[in-house]
Amino acid sequence: MQLRLWGAIATLLALFCVGEAVGEDAHETKHVLDVIPGDAAVVVAIRDAADLSRRGDELIDKTKVQSPFRLTELFRWLTDYLGISKGLDSQGGYALMLLASEPRFESLVLAVPIGDLDELAANFRITVEQLTESETFDLAGPPPGVKPRRNSMVRYLAVRNKHLLLAIDRKCLESAVREPSLRSVLKEGDQRSFEKEDAFVFANLHRAPGARASLANSAERLADASTD
Repeated sequence: MQLRLWGAIATLLALFCVGEAVGEDAHETKHVLDVIPGDAAVVVAIRDAADLSRRGDELIDKTKVQSPFRLTELFRWLTDYLGISKGLDSQGGYALMLLASEPRFESLVLAVPIGDLDELAANFRITVEQLTESETFDLAGPPPGVKPRRNSMVRYLAVRNKHLLLAIDRKCLESAVREPSLRSVLKEGDQRSFEKEDAFVFANLHRAPGARASLANSAERLADASTD
């Protein structure tokens, strides 16, 4: 179930990587390039959730593709499943990151955009002060007197550049928080290219030499699993 959920997230983000330029009236928010650690093995990211959902819906309507879901519905299902019902920036970017060379579920970190940090923290029955008191917050081992809402898909929380990071493995989350951002390690031309994309997939082939083949295989397995 866990692999299927994260596979659905990756498919959601990669499905409409249309590569169209950002308009002049783009929503001002922290770009996912500033959130993704530069040493991430594989990343699937989107710039603006609301805009991508709208484009996806328009594409489905225009082409009459028989789809089992609408992008907007899947986004809503995803955040509900993770227990996040409020506090998100509807026009912010998302990133699903593999922080280790081996494709393990525990090595995944999800970044969601912060609209209202107080409300986001309240989803887990904690305060902003409790969330940000230390580098990472452990939902399974909170400070005395704190009783957060636990989630089988998420154990650790952290904040970086207007995004809430969610993970199962503490070391992976700490790496996502501490490492220099992907923007800082990219050449200037590559930065501009990524900034203009509605969605993108990034693979560090030094850390994940089989990343492309693994992504293709995961997509095939997800398609098979969805018919079970």
